[in-house]
Amino acid sequence: MNISKISFGGIHNIETAYKKKDVSISYLAPDGQRREAPGEDSEIHLNCILSDDEFDKDGKDLRDFYGAMHKSGNFCNNPANPYAVNLVAHHYSIRDAKYPSYSLTFNINGYDVPLKTPSDRNMLPLYTFMAQLTKRIIKQNPDLTPSEKDCVQAINDFVQTQAEHFIENIMV
Repeated sequence: MNISKISFGGIHNIETAYKKKDVSISYLAPDGQRREAPGEDSEIHLNCILSDDEFDKDGKDLRDFYGAMHKSGNFCNNPANPYAVNLVAHHYSIRDAKYPSYSLTFNINGYDVPLKTPSDRNMLPLYTFMAQLTKRIIKQNPDLTPSEKDCVQAINDFVQTQAEHFIENIMV
């Protein structure tokens, strides 16, 4: 696990962490046969403290987070630290030539943020918030190390993939 700290504007004390392990997965394939295949289990963490930066016209990070929670109806704030945001992307994949598959989940401050059924459409504001936050971190901090940038970009890519899949295949 690699932990790094950076800060700027209305986003402070940023920490990224990535852990990955190779696993062997036993699963029931679409043809009804039990199969075993290599897989990967990985987690990416992005922790930060938000504030509203009065000197930055775009610095409404804390207000944007609370607005996204309000719109989604998912109040995933951290009661012990209402300024903290802990994003976790958990990616689980099966590397099988015939039946490749993956699972991607997110949580914010320990609360699941699912996009799996049509009724989950109310979670889209939280996905928009996660995408905007990660883009802003990358854009406004050119001093990110390659591993920090990779972690933040991976969360952004996963958010986009999950939202696009939901909109194209589930929300209809």
